[in-house]
Amino acid sequence: AMVKAGLPADFVSIPFTVAVVRTGGKTILCDAGTGGQVQPTAGKFLANMKAASIDATKIDTILISHFHPDHIFGLMEKETNKPVFPNAEIVVSDAEYKFWIDPAVIERLPEARKGLARRIQAVFPGWKNIRQVEGEPEVAPGIRFVSAPGHTPGHRAWRRFDAPEPF
Repeated sequence: AMVKAGLPADFVSIPFTVAVVRTGGKTILCDAGTGGQVQPTAGKFLANMKAASIDATKIDTILISHFHPDHIFGLMEKETNKPVFPNAEIVVSDAEYKFWIDPAVIERLPEARKGLARRIQAVFPGWKNIRQVEGEPEVAPGIRFVSAPGHTPGHRAWRRFDAPEPF
């Protein structure tokens, strides 16, 4: 099917999109992307932000939907785990955070996810800019977390207050 569509058969390109929202005088990221650490064609987010005249040091808030690599690896440098956005508040679901930080989770995870949990446990507890939230509160001006269960234990989406109700 890929070849019929004019695509290579040996590689599936998966786009990773990070939204930047300006609201209430704040600049907010919706997830942080891969940081170029998931597949070789990803990792252009910081360069694209710069090209769009968005200063990464001026990001106020980062809303994290869940702790999979394509949503959080952009928070930390590949080799050092140094924060990429040290001035930003990182908002996460308390259920998601507690699940991944629990040392016992490593043994319950499939082998392919154990390294992810180890990295999260080595990095996130030392960061003072992570805010855990419960439920569906306002997490940025005019933006509310919305529970989106099923993908991960504390998976969240976000919704603007003034957006129309979903179907």
